[in-house]
Amino acid sequence: MMGDLVYDLALLIWPTQPLAVVEVSTGPFIAIALSVGANVLLFGVAGVIVGIIARQPVPVIVSYLVTCAFVLVLALWSAGFSLQYLNAIALIVAFILYAVPFLAVLWLNRSSKI
Repeated sequence: MMGDLVYDLALLIWPTQPLAVVEVSTGPFIAIALSVGANVLLFGVAGVIVGIIARQPVPVIVSYLVTCAFVLVLALWSAGFSLQYLNAIALIVAFILYAVPFLAVLWLNRSSKI
């Protein structure tokens, strides 16, 4: 149970983890570099976009909801699109963890206007 939670949570907060399956044909170093690099690029681009639209709270909230939808699809995909195998606890924890940077952006944007 705890192992499943850790694995599912790692997948949900590291969405490019499945790219590491190229290890079979490329070796572990390239697989790790590809997976980590893609994750850094994904979150870097998302951070820049949210930073640009952070002047208004509504686009930041919409961006968070889009992120949650993406994470939900990833969770369903990893569960074989079966609610029976969906790890709801990992999904809820991932939603909370993803909320932290969005709330920080909202808070920083609000405090910079004072």
